[in-house]
Amino acid sequence: MKSISLLFGSIFVLAGFTQASAQTLSEFRLDMPSTDTEEFVEIAGAVGASLDNLSFVILGDGSGGSGVVETAVDMTGHVINANGFFVLAKSTFTLGVADLTDDSMSFENSDNVTYMLISGFAGAVGDDLDSTDDGVLDGLTGTITDSLSIIEEVGAGDLVYGSQSIGPDGTFVPATGWLCASGSWMIGGFSDLAGNTAGADNDCTPANDDCAGAISVSAGATPMDNTEATTSGEAGCFSVNKDLWYAFTATSDANHSFDTCGAFGDTKIAVFDGACGGLVCVGSNDDTCGLQSSVTIPMVNGQTVRVQVGAFHATAVISGDLNITNLGGPVPGDDCGTAVAAVLGANPFDTSGNTTSGLSEPSCSTSTIHNDTFFTYTAGAALDHSFATCGADIDTKIRVYDVDCA
Repeated sequence: MKSISLLFGSIFVLAGFTQASAQTLSEFRLDMPSTDTEEFVEIAGAVGASLDNLSFVILGDGSGGSGVVETAVDMTGHVINANGFFVLAKSTFTLGVADLTDDSMSFENSDNVTYMLISGFAGAVGDDLDSTDDGVLDGLTGTITDSLSIIEEVGAGDLVYGSQSIGPDGTFVPATGWLCASGSWMIGGFSDLAGNTAGADNDCTPANDDCAGAISVSAGATPMDNTEATTSGEAGCFSVNKDLWYAFTATSDANHSFDTCGAFGDTKIAVFDGACGGLVCVGSNDDTCGLQSSVTIPMVNGQTVRVQVGAFHATAVISGDLNITNLGGPVPGDDCGTAVAAVLGANPFDTSGNTTSGLSEPSCSTSTIHNDTFFTYTAGAALDHSFATCGADIDTKIRVYDVDCA
């Protein structure tokens, strides 16, 4: 299973040249633990398509600054293989079958670089294609078929010239990456060589696509993007589409909130106790903060829950952060036993840190009240009383009980 994904899209102006849509860059590896023996680039295209007059070119740095040719391999005489790919690698390559080996290739892995497929390229290694270092290729001959900037540091280091880009991977240049059906690039693991599929279709399913692959996370913000996720169908609180899974362990007895507030897209969230295959729903939400979701549950120190986040619509894409917050607790009024004494007049309330008690009363017509808070009130006279939340900034429900908490 391939790991995390990250895509930053960038469009650069290439003076006087066009980018055609024929063969495309599909996968690469430029770094690995120990000696770099498995570096390669994969090109996708129509089966049997000729690669005559097409070159694979890497632009990096040199004495001339950015835009210097570090690798140039002419693939004339070769074709896209029967699987729809062409693998270009060094002779030490063992991750698949190379269609062409060339030990002269230099796969720089400590700076920003740009990979290009260029038809009719007449340059050579060492040529400076950006003589003024302004991000515009003024020395290029030929037509760019495809290009990818591989980024170590955004806004620093060598200039890049790709029509799309991938990275950084933390503080490093991505060691490997592959193109997904959605058109986005996914970053693979530095040491996970088994994730590469040189010469075969790329697997872009995220590692946490199902409950068993839940990624362990801590309190704070965790980036999420369900572009390549599938719908797991795990029985749970309610249906969640194109879902991602996370595991969180509490470090204290406290209420914890799980939310996607501020994310892109219409989200849904569910929180479970128990193990995969026997999950117990402890909280769920669709729309609390706009079209995004928030749920709060009480947890004890050492308790692990699994969090399912996905889309409301079947094929919708969501992205942003899963936010996990330790709210402390218990919150006064969070359940009937901790009800806050109310007075005649206005009594402020805020349910953002509250959990759902699940208390019900058949004679009351309202359905479940979520993130509820409790008050007690003792009448000072035998008069009719009204209890209202008019003016509140959320959609509220209210019940009144004439019994004790038992």
